[in-house]
Amino acid sequence: MRRTLLLRSALGLAALGLWADPAQAALTLSTDAAADLEVKVLAMGLSQPTDVAELPDGRVVITQRLGDVVVVDKNGDQIESGTIMVYPEFGEQGLLGVVADPDFATNHYLYFYASAGTTSDDPKNKHKVFRIVLGDDGMLGERTTIIDKGLRASRSSVDGGASNHNGGGLQIYKGKLFLSVGDTGHNKTPPNNELGTCLNATNGKILRVNLDGSVPDDNPLSNETMVTGCDDWNTATKDEAPEKKIFAWGFRNPYRFWIDPMTSRMWIGDVGETTKEEVSVGSPIDGTGAGAKGEHFGWPFAEGTTKYTQSFPAASCMDVKPARDCVPPVYDYGHGMNNNCVIGGLIPDGCGWKAPWNARYLFGDNGSGRIWYLDVNADRSGVTSTTTKDFASSQGVGSFRMGANGTLYIAEVSGGVVDKITPKGLDPAMCGGSSGGTGGMGAGGAAAGSTSTGGVAGGSSGGISNGGNAGSAPTGGRTGTSGGGGVPASGGSGTGGAPTGGSSAAKGGTGPAMGGTSTAGTTASGGSTATAGNGAANAAGSGGSSGDDKSGCGCRVGGDAPSSTSLMALSGLLGLMAFRRRRSRAAR
Repeated sequence: MRRTLLLRSALGLAALGLWADPAQAALTLSTDAAADLEVKVLAMGLSQPTDVAELPDGRVVITQRLGDVVVVDKNGDQIESGTIMVYPEFGEQGLLGVVADPDFATNHYLYFYASAGTTSDDPKNKHKVFRIVLGDDGMLGERTTIIDKGLRASRSSVDGGASNHNGGGLQIYKGKLFLSVGDTGHNKTPPNNELGTCLNATNGKILRVNLDGSVPDDNPLSNETMVTGCDDWNTATKDEAPEKKIFAWGFRNPYRFWIDPMTSRMWIGDVGETTKEEVSVGSPIDGTGAGAKGEHFGWPFAEGTTKYTQSFPAASCMDVKPARDCVPPVYDYGHGMNNNCVIGGLIPDGCGWKAPWNARYLFGDNGSGRIWYLDVNADRSGVTSTTTKDFASSQGVGSFRMGANGTLYIAEVSGGVVDKITPKGLDPAMCGGSSGGTGGMGAGGAAAGSTSTGGVAGGSSGGISNGGNAGSAPTGGRTGTSGGGGVPASGGSGTGGAPTGGSSAAKGGTGPAMGGTSTAGTTASGGSTATAGNGAANAAGSGGSSGDDKSGCGCRVGGDAPSSTSLMALSGLLGLMAFRRRRSRAAR
């Protein structure tokens, strides 16, 4: 097994005089962010890292655009896990996304989105989704293609594999895999690019499938027999059989999106064409509302708030079959100052993330490397203002992911770095055990005005959902039965009551209350007690698999002792770093 890539590459760079302290390689936080948060480098020396997945046991999987996969183990070593064959003829193609199965602790499944078909061999089916087993040794194992012929790069063999706008976002919510597919680079403004509204093709869509790749019976187009479709990029045939994997449509390239576990709303960063980048928020996808029935997010009738006039395959969102109102963006911005590629982000709820940060939506732009935030309204259905504030500057942000123990991961594509950001002074006892993970993320509490249970358990790997938003007596949610990882109960906040925090786990440490505040009314319970494992009870989503570390300190990563080879390399590296720090201090 090839291990300790970071140490080896660092020693090599040091010999050439090119070594930089990892803390200096991280992104730079803005003044207000730096007052509350701290940033460290998780991994460096990577080749265009695209996405990150935290595992229940504390390991972190990193995808790189040209197909290589790295696992950062609990000792901080970078393990070369294997390679997924990709055909990245163009700069936005390659290995683009990864997410862990909610039951990873038992099945070891990872899901990858890859540009794995050649343009010449199969122009209509370049993009694929693989399910791959990750071994305890960090090596990629058995592979299954769960989506093959169905993520079209084009409706036409003439146009073939597209240069950009390939999509690649992956999210798992309530046992379903959501994935984003771009329009694959037919870089024309309307009326010359209609794929986002052609419902017989996956291009310009967010899809929803079962974890084996099959189509859920309750997808929005499952009961439709004919829909608005296209033969080609812009040739309309009004009646086509639907592509039933489609869940939401009307996008240019929804490269990165996130499902809020508290509200079941999708927050989507849709990459524009020549005019605007946009952030959109959908209706709740749970239940029978608009989100669950499928929504049209505007393209090609609008790019952000810029409107276009056209006649086919339809003249407006309501002319598409099935008809839907266009969902306007909550925020858009123009190109300039190198801004040209929005990267959708998330609201950093989780262990230790307090107000105001847990009411801010973080997102960025790959072109400029800027990362901003928008203040989120009380029911998390949108933003309170379209004025952005700086969060950080990066080397080409590519992905935002939230871990179970208060860790925000950001992949810097151009810098070859993955950063981790945590609140300052985070008390480890606040977090779940080290075996917690991102898991199925729980289901979250209901929106304002009703009693909520916070969501079902997120498998066995530690959800991060809070109890519920403002309303009457939201409860914290059910915990899992196989461990104590994840976020402590958060109760809920608002005028409905004075929610209490979650109770401590039955085994493995204490779980301080982290309930919301309120003024009057009934009391909401924070969360039930975990039945096994370490740390505090989880408010929504299961606790994670039971681990050996009995300290209940879920904010650090434990593990076995490093190998002698790792220790030798680490010793040399630490000595070098200490010498350079001493020399730097002397120079100052």
